[in-house]
Amino acid sequence: MLRRNRTAFTVIELLVVVSIIAMLFGILLPAITKTRTAARVGVSRSNLRQLGIAHKTYAADWADRHVTYTRNNRRSRRRRRVGLRSPDLRDQRRF
Repeated sequence: MLRRNRTAFTVIELLVVVSIIAMLFGILLPAITKTRTAARVGVSRSNLRQLGIAHKTYAADWADRHVTYTRNNRRSRRRRRVGLRSPDLRDQRRF
């Protein structure tokens, strides 16, 4: 009888390969996390910049009146206005 030479992987070889891949993944994971964090910081900075531009544009259009926000006062029964400040009557003549 002739013996066939098999070139298949053994279980030990497969486990070694899986452990090497797991170690590489463990090394790369913190770098990926840092990259994601840096990307989120960049997006937050961009959003804050856009909010600042919108705030300045609103103020420029309405004679340096700024966006205001007031919370509802729970102690009193009267509700405060929430939202944008309305322009003055003298601002209406600009249009």
